[in-house]
Amino acid sequence: MKKQMKHVLTMFLLVAMLTSLVACGAPEGDTAEGEQSGAAQSEQSDAKETESESSDSDDAVEEIELSVFTHLPDRTTGLGLLEQTVFDQYTAENPHVKLKIEALEGETYKQKITAYLSSNELPDLFNAWGSSTFFDPITTNGYAAELNIEDFEDYNFIPGSLDGFMKDGKLYGLPKILDFMVLYYNEDLLASNNVEVPGTWEDIIESVPAFREAGLSPVSFDGRDGWPLGVLLQEILVKQTGNQQLIYDIVDQKVDVTTSEEFLKAAATLQDITANNVFQDSYLSADYGAALNLFGQEKAAMYYMGSWEVGLAKSEAYSESFRENVAVMPVPGFEDGEGSIENLLCWYGGGFAVSEHSENKEEAIKMLKFIMQPEVWAKAAWQTGIAMPAQEFSGYFTGDETQMQKDVVAILENGVDTSGTVWIDYSSPSFKTDVMNLTQELAVGVISPEEYVEGIAKAIEDR
Repeated sequence: MKKQMKHVLTMFLLVAMLTSLVACGAPEGDTAEGEQSGAAQSEQSDAKETESESSDSDDAVEEIELSVFTHLPDRTTGLGLLEQTVFDQYTAENPHVKLKIEALEGETYKQKITAYLSSNELPDLFNAWGSSTFFDPITTNGYAAELNIEDFEDYNFIPGSLDGFMKDGKLYGLPKILDFMVLYYNEDLLASNNVEVPGTWEDIIESVPAFREAGLSPVSFDGRDGWPLGVLLQEILVKQTGNQQLIYDIVDQKVDVTTSEEFLKAAATLQDITANNVFQDSYLSADYGAALNLFGQEKAAMYYMGSWEVGLAKSEAYSESFRENVAVMPVPGFEDGEGSIENLLCWYGGGFAVSEHSENKEEAIKMLKFIMQPEVWAKAAWQTGIAMPAQEFSGYFTGDETQMQKDVVAILENGVDTSGTVWIDYSSPSFKTDVMNLTQELAVGVISPEEYVEGIAKAIEDR
């Protein structure tokens, strides 16, 4: 927790600097709209060639094709656009390098990378998550190339952000962004249906009839991918108890989940929320893209998702009406909760790693070092309004930030503690799968809260 508090304190300093810059009318910076697309289609791009703008002669330089595997199929908006932008910068300065990009969305990506690991054919550069469920099998079996940590000493990574990519004191990957869960809402849809911005989950449940009668979904939710429901269970437990450590003590068997009244209550609350039709119809079949589009098309009043959607307010993929009315707030607590909106589920998101067995390992590491330079990645992430980088970025404030950018930073400023890696990613891959499946069954009422607790106990034993 001490390390997590360092993050919050760091962000507090960032807010102070932002406020100062706005007040002083700092000069405008580069801007470009973007949001994280939910496109669930897989695609494989053709090798991308970029004409050389360099004055150097490259005739004698051998051409290299780097394979890149990413979980962001949409390369025109959001994080996919951000990735593509920095990739293009690299190939522009290194015209002898061609990129062969393969892109698959979230869980499909993780399934495919498992196949790559089985055949020992990992792409040269690939997306990685610094969680034990994803990265431990890769580092333990020697699939990721070790990076020289001294090469990144001046990259200004936020303290603690590299931890998930370290093993036995060695560095194997770099984080891209800082993530935390928030609740997005449409100010116009709330006002036009006489609903105030919710202060608690009880307020959200109370607002359901008003939105349903208007033909709207109260909250758009990605139920298909499994992880949001698992994260929401943790969110409920933290908001009800104010205890960030409890769920990790349960996974570590320091607390017996079968005797934890707090965990049972959280499970019952999750089932109560879904039983009150808070989420859209058939939410369990709605994946990331479907849930995002429902909210973006102004057919849902609220949207539970991560801070990586901070670009929604600038994305021209959505209507002007939506961009003008979209807002963000901390995830609400409960009327009788001992926690509050200031207890944040916050962690460092995906990053990049290089294949240890790549024939082009040296070039892939060179590319990684280039694209993750603060003046490349952190500057572009913040000034495009697409994401909050995992690097100190106060030097790139322009004074032209959107209100949503200011609000997400303020949410961090007000956070009293943060979770770190969420519980579903805290143990083994099989544990994560078991928890996601069980939580989906709980949400739709296939199993009772008591049966859910028993299932979690077994998942802990079997992991």
